[in-house]
Amino acid sequence: MTRSLTPWCPFYMSRRIRLCWAITLLAGAVAVWSYFQYFELPKITTGKIEARELSHIVILYRHAERCDRSQGQCLKDPAGITVRGNRKAAHLGEKMRQLFSSNYSLMSSNTLRTQQSASSFAGVMPVVVNNELDSNECTRRTFPAFINAVTQNPMHKMQIVFTHSECLEFFAAHFGHKAMTAKYLSNLVLDIDRHHHVKVLGTLALNH
Repeated sequence: MTRSLTPWCPFYMSRRIRLCWAITLLAGAVAVWSYFQYFELPKITTGKIEARELSHIVILYRHAERCDRSQGQCLKDPAGITVRGNRKAAHLGEKMRQLFSSNYSLMSSNTLRTQQSASSFAGVMPVVVNNELDSNECTRRTFPAFINAVTQNPMHKMQIVFTHSECLEFFAAHFGHKAMTAKYLSNLVLDIDRHHHVKVLGTLALNH
């Protein structure tokens, strides 16, 4: 005797059971979305950064507009940034110097676009280039090398690092439990203690 497969087919479940499953799946999807997306990264002010006297503050910046993905005029090499991106980085640097009186150190990954962005931002300030600040170092396995690079022998308690979108998005998700879409010259502020424990403070609001 052949047994019917009808009772096991989800299309033959009662309307109430199907509705229950649909609500459960929807609630799960909403919970996951809310965990990463609904609660945005907080906007923080310069006063909050200056108040953290015992902390090592690291502000990650994504590089300026890259030329090989733009129709804009290249600053120099196509592997670098655009003229428009260069102007924006320089303007951003002026704002930061007004807020913090150059009381910070500058670092960059070893790509041309991050180095050009950091140089435009820096004005006459020196920029330290470090191979450990590349996007390849921003994973669960490799991020300790990134942290070591930005905290090793700092000249100031605050470090500004020009890196890549993958790094900002990794730290926001891994340590801040927030989804982030890192646009050109967007930032993420980290608080790193002497044991290299990382806390995501949010994004710096320069209009404050």
